[in-house]
Amino acid sequence: FDCIWMHQLGYKETVSSLNCCISETQLGELVTLRRETVLAFDGDGVGKEGALKAARQLTKKRVVTRIVTLPEGRDIQELDKEQLDYLFKE
Repeated sequence: FDCIWMHQLGYKETVSSLNCCISETQLGELVTLRRETVLAFDGDGVGKEGALKAARQLTKKRVVTRIVTLPEGRDIQELDKEQLDYLFKE
């Protein structure tokens, strides 16, 4: 549902992982689509671990990766467009 929420708010180049895991197949697809990514996982411990693991995997494939840190215990769906714009600004 996070991905659907992001699309509804105008973030059209959004994909979703299953829980906090990104497979090698998904990574391969991402690499063909983008050479720069922004990761946004839930703000809990599992989400932070997932983001770090995915960032390491993408970096190995020479993809520029930035991690957006959500507030502790918050989920993407709890944030409105203004809050997301702030988090995703460069």
